[in-house]
Amino acid sequence: MIKTQLEEVREHVEAACLRAGRKPSEVTLIAVSKTKPVPMLKEAYDCGARDFGENKVQEIVTKNRSCLRISAGI
Repeated sequence: MIKTQLEEVREHVEAACLRAGRKPSEVTLIAVSKTKPVPMLKEAYDCGARDFGENKVQEIVTKNRSCLRISAGI
């Protein structure tokens, strides 16, 4: 599900860039992680998302620690 959604958003960004005469590489896609569980963020990361937005610093710190544990297999 996440993979399909990311692909659709990327296609929309590319189309918008073409209409605006911009390069897609000039645009940063930010995945919103607010209220999303860590496994969903990991899935988005595995699908190429690298920039995440969160409202609260403590939330992203906690999620980042959880993602590091998942990556390390802990």
